[in-house]
Amino acid sequence: MSSSIGHALCGISCCLLAQGSTKGTVNLKGYGWLTGFAILACLPDLDFIAGYIFANNFHQFHSGPSHSILAVFLTTIVLGFALPSGRRLQILPWIFIALASHIVIDLFTGPQLGLHKSYGVFLNWPFHSDRVQMPFSLFYGVRHKTLDTLISWYNIKVIAAEIITFGLLLFFLQRWAHARISKVSVD
Repeated sequence: MSSSIGHALCGISCCLLAQGSTKGTVNLKGYGWLTGFAILACLPDLDFIAGYIFANNFHQFHSGPSHSILAVFLTTIVLGFALPSGRRLQILPWIFIALASHIVIDLFTGPQLGLHKSYGVFLNWPFHSDRVQMPFSLFYGVRHKTLDTLISWYNIKVIAAEIITFGLLLFFLQRWAHARISKVSVD
């Protein structure tokens, strides 16, 4: 899995993408929306907490059902009920994209970059119980088996790489979204 920081930055990127793509017609401006999208992109990792509560093992359920397409659809639908009905259809696709970004990142996360199999996720749960792995990895996986591995130089390097990668993405998306919204305001 990628770190929560990487997932959160990707969620913020989804919010900025929504702002620019809709040219400001879907009002997702402000820190509340950015924070909300950061949280959305991290939601599938709540399975860590479930593992601890139900099995006294953080890893018991990780990358399981919460990392499936079905979970993304169901979570999107449930969260949709919290949205104002007039804006629901405009915002739901972006919620889906933010949730799905987590799974896509984890799908391409592995022990090494390049032509090394990814760790994979249970993408097709409950229809198939096999872990779907990509034949290559785009992101390093965070080591989190013990507290010593969680707080390690390796993980600091992984998080730094994610901040650089997603930070650059955020920078360009923010500029793009601002330019598109400003252009609509002027026209």
